[in-house]
Formats: sequence, C-alpha cells, structure tokens
Amino acid sequence: MQEAFQILCRLGLEEVGHRAWVEEALTLAMQHDRSVYDVLYLVLALREGGSLMTADERFVNALKPKGFSLILLSEWSASLVNAEEVP
Repeated sequence: MQEAFQILCRLGLEEVGHRAWVEEALTLAMQHDRSVYDVLYLVLALREGGSLMTADERFVNALKPKGFSLILLSEWSASLVNAEEVP
C-alpha cells in the first residue's frame, strides 16, 4: 500500500477540492435528476476542459444528448481494440 501511494505521489497529480463546485453540482444534479456524487466528477471535467469517462451507461445516455462531453468506457475500450486490429 505504501509503495502504491509513493507511485501516486510521483505522478504529480494535483489535489482538487470539491467544496467550490458543490453549488454547481447540486444545480446540475437537480436539473438532470442525477446524483450529486456523479455530477461532481462531471463538474471537475468541465472545469478542467476535459471529458468525463465513465462506465455508467445511464449517466452517459441521460447527459450526453444535452451537450455534456462524456465518454462511455466500453465504447472507448472497444475503439482501442479495433484500432489495434488495423494494420
């Protein structure tokens, strides 16, 4: 466990607090009938200018059509397998 923690520390990951985003997450969660827990990850991705990758197909199906940048993990994984098959 200690070794895993040391590896994570060497990656240079930035600690990101969620308190500043709770209000935004609460609003989005209520607007789209989603859990605040899930939406906090979406808000983090939005604020960092990225996409949220998740295995939660219902979450993706509910929010992607509304313009949120979401990637379904199974589709991403399948695209990697297909790319490896191309010579």
